[in-house]
Amino acid sequence: MKKVIGILGGMGPEATVLLFDKIIKYTPAEKDQDHIPILIDNNVLIPDRTAFILGKGTSPVDQLIFSAKRLEKMGANCIVIPCNTAHYFCNEIKKEISIPIISMLKSTTEELVNHNLYGRKVALLATLGTYHTKIYDNILKLKGINILNLKDDQKNRLFDIIYQVKRGNLDYRQKEMISILKYCKNNECNIVILGCTELSVYFNKLLTVDVLQELDMDIKIVDPLDILAKKAVEYAIYS
Repeated sequence: MKKVIGILGGMGPEATVLLFDKIIKYTPAEKDQDHIPILIDNNVLIPDRTAFILGKGTSPVDQLIFSAKRLEKMGANCIVIPCNTAHYFCNEIKKEISIPIISMLKSTTEELVNHNLYGRKVALLATLGTYHTKIYDNILKLKGINILNLKDDQKNRLFDIIYQVKRGNLDYRQKEMISILKYCKNNECNIVILGCTELSVYFNKLLTVDVLQELDMDIKIVDPLDILAKKAVEYAIYS
């Protein structure tokens, strides 16, 4: 019997929908009954994670725990969180529930390790909160994978793009995003992690693999949201 996946969403809603969509696409199914039962808590009341981390907002922990408990009570066997920055609070959430959280960070790291990237350099595109907490830096360095240090103005531009995506403005500063990708490539880094699920939405709809090829961008995009979807399917069907 398939396990029930609980999506702790709302950070933002489009990223939640994209994860749901990816789980459906990665599920080997020929009819409705072959699919995985999924519960979604699109909790848009969760305070901004980055604002709190930077000392400018309310803690999201209470609402994250509230959603996690609600999903568990509804019958979820595991929880997935389509927000990279929110993973900074996972240990606090885990203390309050008895079901596992499938970590997007750990799953992404495993994927990179499987591609023999020891000693290699990757670029991280993320929120200022994710950069500040170094949640990706810490776990990747343990595996011998280094992160290219972007310039502060590039990080600020990324942050602006992320919040424009939250506003529904996808076609925003595309040239600036491409310039950041070129910066990565020029610094001998052709592997880029989309360390924010808004960027997963942005690349999924705007800078697809085909578009990057047309732009002659020989760069590998690693999408943690995509990896998380595959891990969730694997857990629900085979664990």
